[in-house]
Amino acid sequence: MELKIEIGNDRVKKIIEDELKVLTSLFNSNHKLNISKILVPREFDVTVSNLKNTSDYKAVREHHTASAITIKFNDEIYIVLSPLLYINNSQCRMNTIIHEFYHAINPYFSYNFNTDNPTKSRYTHNLFSLFDEYQSVRKSYLFCKKYLKEFDYQFKRDTIYNFDSHSKSLLDDSLYVHRLNKLIYEIHDNRDVITFLKNYHKYFAECALDFVYTFGILDACIHFNKKYERILISKLVNENTLGLIDFYRRKIEQESFDLFEGFDLIVNFMRGFGIEFIYKNNQETFNVYPLI
Repeated sequence: MELKIEIGNDRVKKIIEDELKVLTSLFNSNHKLNISKILVPREFDVTVSNLKNTSDYKAVREHHTASAITIKFNDEIYIVLSPLLYINNSQCRMNTIIHEFYHAINPYFSYNFNTDNPTKSRYTHNLFSLFDEYQSVRKSYLFCKKYLKEFDYQFKRDTIYNFDSHSKSLLDDSLYVHRLNKLIYEIHDNRDVITFLKNYHKYFAECALDFVYTFGILDACIHFNKKYERILISKLVNENTLGLIDFYRRKIEQESFDLFEGFDLIVNFMRGFGIEFIYKNNQETFNVYPLI
């Protein structure tokens, strides 16, 4: 595994390198980590954009800022760490890096699920990618809990901040509930399917990740139980969406990445976000349902 550190002087580079080697060794004592390169670039957004072959990657999101990412590049796994991680404390940084390690060991990470059936491909991709985020959030926290004697104040504060920032998408109806409903009502009037699907997939991807991130923290942090009751009032937390989370919980307990039996659950999950795709006679259509 290659380490490429672009920030700091030689002393700082050595400290960062030594820390990454310790975390890698610690993780490898329980898992088999197969990463080609870990980068700590000066320009996080630029580096990620280049690796993803895009020009518009932005770490700053609506409610939070990404500080690390795992990317499949030329059939190799790269982890890119933001320089901002190194103004954080070591416990928070450990949690972020271990989170990326869990992405990297997922055998279906960046797997190509494309088939001749676009509906099946769409659902299968979402089923596996959302599990990948859920298990990485949950397992990284529990990993840190196992190896750290106790969490310091900054780690506890950051965990609360992460939970609050991701759960905001579920609790504030003016955000995704309003946006999804607006799209659903508009499609009935203007029939602009291309624009609808483009915007719907953007909103769904953002909010669904916030959804599984929220439950990943809840399921790892027993002391967050009181927050669980508050989440249940969300219009996006319902029988359809909770069914998928329960399935993910069982797979964590079984230590299994085989999710194909959960296909019907991801269909229901997306219906809980207002849409259902149907593939019939070599044509894909969809139904929409307002989020009441």
